Order: sequence, then C-alpha cells, then structure tokens
Amino acid sequence: RGMGGLAARKKACWFIAPLTLATAVVPFAPTATLAAVAVGIGFFANVCLWSGTHLMPIDLYGVGRAAFTYSILECGVTLLQTPISPAVGAMVDRYGFKPVCLVMALLPILGLVVLEVCLRGEPNTPLTRIPNTADPSPLQSLQ
Repeated sequence: RGMGGLAARKKACWFIAPLTLATAVVPFAPTATLAAVAVGIGFFANVCLWSGTHLMPIDLYGVGRAAFTYSILECGVTLLQTPISPAVGAMVDRYGFKPVCLVMALLPILGLVVLEVCLRGEPNTPLTRIPNTADPSPLQSLQ
C-alpha cells in the first residue's frame, strides 16, 4: 500500500519465489502424484515470476517505451531457448534429472537477485498515471 509499481511488483515476485524450489523435490517425490503436484507448484511460481518480471519495464519506462523493451526480452528468451534446450537434455542424459532439477529450481531466484542488483537506485515512486511518450494526446500536439 502506497509503494511504487516497481517496488510492489518486486515484492510480489520475492513472495512467490520460494515456490520455485518445488522443482527441486520432483525427482525425490515418493509417488508420481506428489511429483506432479511439485511440477505444478513450480510451474505456477515460474509463470507468476515470468509475468511479474516482464511487466517491470512498464513501471520503469512507461507503456510506450516498454513495448520495445518487452519485445527485446521476448526475443532474447526465445533465442536463448534454442541452444539451452539441447544442453539441458544432454545434462539429463548424462547426469539424470536430480542435478538438473536442483539447478533449475535455483535459477529463478538467482534471476531475481540479478534484477535487484540491476534495479538498485531506480525510483520507487507511487504508481500514478504513466505518460505514454510514444503516443502524445491530440491536445498536446495542438499546443
């Protein structure tokens, strides 16, 4: 309450982040049902983090400029999946699922730490009307 949009979004991401550790217990689950529950919890947490972190550019740059930032993020993630997916598959083939699940469970939290370091010093003003610099209103162009 009363905090800026960026601060609120980071707080929500840190709140949900511990649930990503459910991925680490998947290979140790005693039954397939519990493994499926752990996968579901981990997936839910990662989707929450995904959406929260992808909306941070709106808080930082406004809607008009954030669209370009968001497209760069999406392109980067998609391009990174191309070399990373076969590498993860090779790790599973060589070492099994246990170490891969343990490492993958920690990566979202590591990503949030990197975000905290990178966003240090960014203003956390209360969320107000964000000016759309890409599309000025018709009234502004008449002045």
